[in-house]
Amino acid sequence: MRIFFTINLILIFSQVVLSQSQISGLVYDADNYSSIFGAHLRNINTNTQSISTKEGKFKIEASIGDTLIISHISYQSKLVVVKQLSFQNIELDEEVTQLDEIKVYNLPNDEFAFKRKILKTEVKTDEKFIPFGVTPAKPMGEIPKQFEKESGLEFGADEDFNPSFTLPLSYFRKRFDKKYQSKMEYYELKATSDDRIIIDKKYNKELIHKLTALEGEDLMDFMSYLNLNNKYILEASDYEITLLIINSFKEYKLEKFKD
Repeated sequence: MRIFFTINLILIFSQVVLSQSQISGLVYDADNYSSIFGAHLRNINTNTQSISTKEGKFKIEASIGDTLIISHISYQSKLVVVKQLSFQNIELDEEVTQLDEIKVYNLPNDEFAFKRKILKTEVKTDEKFIPFGVTPAKPMGEIPKQFEKESGLEFGADEDFNPSFTLPLSYFRKRFDKKYQSKMEYYELKATSDDRIIIDKKYNKELIHKLTALEGEDLMDFMSYLNLNNKYILEASDYEITLLIINSFKEYKLEKFKD
């Protein structure tokens, strides 16, 4: 009886230890091998987080099979599937940001002129404003309002419920002006191609294989099971897409097991 009780205690203790496994490692620059301070690590499975030290070292709760997302403002985000509980070496590639235009201005002569210039500066209200140093989630491949394909016709009714409609000035140009129609086609194609690049980067076979280890027909079958629409992929974060894939794969395996 005492032996049986001891064995149970050992089993319970081992389960607790396994459920609270902690891995450690080093985050460093893939180019010059220098340590990266302030890298953010998140375990998608347990929703635990950690930040690398000045030496690039980190510790985070994780078990074999868990997925980590490592991100840093100056580097490309990376997904790592924990395959062993030993020391982890994680390298990040630098995020290259291209400046389209640089404007150089003369500084005001004194602090009062500087204050006047600041006060006259218009406040930027564009929701797509990206703070310096932050990589945008997607390129701004948008269709200018005047070149959208919608006709702009608006139907309604007056107070006596008599039908009415509004016909914008651009209606006839969109309908009959060949040059204008060519511009509409150009902007639509550009926006579509930009979106395609983002979709392929955020959701692809390599990512799903990394998270599920599926290959060949099994991989394609699971992707058909997911059937994510383009709108969701464009709007969702990398974290949300990864979490959806992991949870959907669990459901997929259960359904396959039932069959």
